Amino acid sequence: MKTFSSSSSVSRRFEREKDNRELELRRRKCCRSTIINNDHNHHHSIIKSYHCNCHHHHHHNVNKSQLLLTIIIIIEILNGVWATRTNLSPRFKSDNNDFDTQSEIIVRVKEGASSLNKEIYHLYGEDPDNDPLTFGVLGTLGKDLLRIESLSNNEAKVYLKKELDREIQDSYTLVLTLTDGKLGKGNYITKSLLLIVEDINDNAPIFRPFRTAILVKENAKPGTLIETFEAFDSDEGRFGQVFYQLDDEIHDTNSLGSNMFSIQTVDGMCKGILRLSGQLDYERKSLYQLRILAIDRAMEDSRKTSTAAIVIQVEDVDDQPPIFTSIPSITRISEDTPIGGHVLQVTAIDGDKGVNNPITYRIIKGGNGL
Repeated sequence: MKTFSSSSSVSRRFEREKDNRELELRRRKCCRSTIINNDHNHHHSIIKSYHCNCHHHHHHNVNKSQLLLTIIIIIEILNGVWATRTNLSPRFKSDNNDFDTQSEIIVRVKEGASSLNKEIYHLYGEDPDNDPLTFGVLGTLGKDLLRIESLSNNEAKVYLKKELDREIQDSYTLVLTLTDGKLGKGNYITKSLLLIVEDINDNAPIFRPFRTAILVKENAKPGTLIETFEAFDSDEGRFGQVFYQLDDEIHDTNSLGSNMFSIQTVDGMCKGILRLSGQLDYERKSLYQLRILAIDRAMEDSRKTSTAAIVIQVEDVDDQPPIFTSIPSITRISEDTPIGGHVLQVTAIDGDKGVNNPITYRIIKGGNGL
């Protein structure tokens, strides 16, 4: 006789088959993925977490080896994410808090002691990571010229610590540096600094060689060129431009030299032309001592002047007749004076003091019998 199972037995058998099918599906289930979004760096890292749930009949059993492997993979991926996290570079900023887009900073300083230890520029910087910033300058020359003093995490003042001379060097190209300490050793954000040395009137004109003693004939005509002077001023602009003046004659109480000579400045050539402006007379004055002034064109209260001394000797020419120095107005002659006898003696000198030509005498009228 066949025995049929009850409806409750059939139902339990169907339930067990359903559980077995679900268990098989869970074993074949793929591992899920978790996406970690790093908002700060805008980079995405995908972390795969292998997770399988295994059911054995009516209880859950976790595979410990697989769980350990999953944890190790997650830790390694997280370490890689933080290790490769990008550090954002700092940037120079301008004084109005805008990003500094100029390729070069240009700073002008006066030469001499007036700029020494004075602030010549103010530096600003910004770091997106809010890291403290360090400003500096590259090279031995830069460190010799500049001192950088930090004010805060993103500001610094630049001071000039060496006196500059424009006549030696009129400009310097330096390199400023900026770092947040995370760029690596020896790595910096750089900015070029052009230091222009401006001129001050610190040099007097210097005369080039000239004749200190000149001989001029007394019959030279007014306008005759006596000498050309040239003075060089190493300053630039109006500080380096030179004009000339004729100073009063040295030890000349009559001041004849100022009227007898003149000097003209030749613009663009830094030259002064000394000319004769009057008529010389050896018999009146035979020697002139002149003083030539070379003056730069700075403001009148800050002009620099140099002096050149020159001696002009007048050369005598034969332009004066002899002068009798001894001659009687009336001479008496005895009637018995023999022929060839002494009647009269006269003396004369040359009117030209410097020439002294030989003097000859003759009777030009009323010389019958003499």
